[in-house]
Amino acid sequence: MSTRVFGFITIGLLLGLAQFITTFAITTWYVSHANRKVDPLADEIRSDFAAGAHTDGQTQDERGAQR
Repeated sequence: MSTRVFGFITIGLLLGLAQFITTFAITTWYVSHANRKVDPLADEIRSDFAAGAHTDGQTQDERGAQR
């Protein structure tokens, strides 16, 4: 890690900088993936829940009539 590559630049410093670059790249990839795949599914679930789909297909009136 303390082996100098050139000047005061060491292998450890290069690996540390590479870690920042790969972290940025992975985060960018995940945000892109989430925007394309995960967010549409979350929006669908949210709208289904708001529309009452979480009640096994029954409306509030139907559930009230069964009581």
